[in-house]
Amino acid sequence: MSKVTLHLYTVDPKSWASIVIAIVTGSIYTHSGIQVGDKLFEASGKRGTLDWTSVYDYQDRHVRKIELPVTMKRAREILAPYKGLEYDYKALRLWCFSSQNKKKYYCFEHCWQFLKEIGVTDYTPKRVTANSILTLLRGTNG
Repeated sequence: MSKVTLHLYTVDPKSWASIVIAIVTGSIYTHSGIQVGDKLFEASGKRGTLDWTSVYDYQDRHVRKIELPVTMKRAREILAPYKGLEYDYKALRLWCFSSQNKKKYYCFEHCWQFLKEIGVTDYTPKRVTANSILTLLRGTNG
């Protein structure tokens, strides 16, 4: 049986945006996505949308993979309505002010929403970061 995993990517030393995100959020993780089978669903600032892509490995970035308690079929059903939604550039820039748009997502917001929809949590913090995701998952996984 294939797994559904949350991916957290470490800071990209070649990307000023990634470096700024690491500094502002206080985390080594600056990007995230949900792998279902052999595809990754992510909110991409480069593409400007939420969509499926190939799973990729970076030579200069580590990826932390966390198995999630959901079937591949259910994961695809949950992610389907998010396909094609816009990337939330404004929320990322205004992160420190907790500005969020319910129809746009940046990577950590979309992963948190996925965790809500699979029943891991029922609340959303004012600011969603890799650290808030890790704290939540530590609390549910012991």
